[in-house]
Amino acid sequence: MIDWLNLFFNSLWIIALAIALAVVSWASWRAAEAAPTEKRSGQFGFELSRRIPQIYLSLAGALFCIGLAGTSTTLWQQVLWILFAAVFLWQWRVAFRNR
Repeated sequence: MIDWLNLFFNSLWIIALAIALAVVSWASWRAAEAAPTEKRSGQFGFELSRRIPQIYLSLAGALFCIGLAGTSTTLWQQVLWILFAAVFLWQWRVAFRNR
């Protein structure tokens, strides 16, 4: 029989990794496509530090941590992953509110 709860939590961390990969790929593409006259053109780190990638990376981090908290079997691991998720959610909130 399928354990639906385990499937849900495993899906969360897999989706989180897909989001993170998409954001990193997008930032790499933006850095490669920047015009040579633009300030900080071609800098991958600069593209990742912008507001929109930070929002999605923080969300991906939170989903990843929640997924691993749901699949952990010991209490201390679950608490640790939930604390990490709270940090990522705080970063998401800060990145979302900064304009």
